[in-house]
Amino acid sequence: MGPAECVVWWAEPDPDAVARAWFDAAERARYERYRRPADRARFATARALARRVLAARLDVAPGEVRFDTTCRLCGCDRGKPRVAHGPAGLDFSISHAGERVVLAVVEGAEVGVDVERIATVEGTLSSAELAARDRLPARLRAADAITRWTRKEALLKVYGLGLTVDPRRLTVSGAGEPPRLLDWPDPPEAARAAGVPGDLAAIDPDGGHPHHGQDAVRMYDLAPGVGYAATVALRGPGPDTVRERWVDAVSVPGGAAPDRSDAGAADGQ
Repeated sequence: MGPAECVVWWAEPDPDAVARAWFDAAERARYERYRRPADRARFATARALARRVLAARLDVAPGEVRFDTTCRLCGCDRGKPRVAHGPAGLDFSISHAGERVVLAVVEGAEVGVDVERIATVEGTLSSAELAARDRLPARLRAADAITRWTRKEALLKVYGLGLTVDPRRLTVSGAGEPPRLLDWPDPPEAARAAGVPGDLAAIDPDGGHPHHGQDAVRMYDLAPGVGYAATVALRGPGPDTVRERWVDAVSVPGGAAPDRSDAGAADGQ
């Protein structure tokens, strides 16, 4: 992975993931809180995938990779994961839904990724988005809503905000349109503390976020397969390329995460 490249790794949940042997106390507690086997499999697979990929990047054993989830804004332990004592400039983001687990890794920028199954979602669309959705044929509305939702969550993740911000405050483009932020009136103080500008009046008419230069934010649609929508958001001067890979057997001992094939690539504008 070059310094100007984001690599997105895809995997399917593994109910027999041996990643539990790599868990720290906090991860074991979180794993045990999941009651459904499918939820446990997604969580364990996500952590296994992250450890395998990051261990190869850091030249350490997967079991040596430790995560820090301290929120940089409020200090709680439910913030965006990062490598504990990791090198400056290395960032990653994890998401999972249904039969999809996704990891995005980048150097020299910040990243947020989200994947969702296509289904009806409530309480995530702004009034402008609801109006746009209602103009669509009924068969397209669920996919449009989920596409907007993944774009919002990826954007909020790249700032380390997650759902501390009401997603209905943001308006983003929908399915079939280039991914971009259209409006975010009066961002809350937490968002401004995370680097979101207080004045979004000059939104780039060509798409993208109003940030430029060192704080530029871009969003890219991903290819998670039929029945899913996914978006990756990147903050920083680069990268300009997003590559996607499918991974098999994330829990197999030894070596780096094996990739099955490149699912596709998106070149930045």
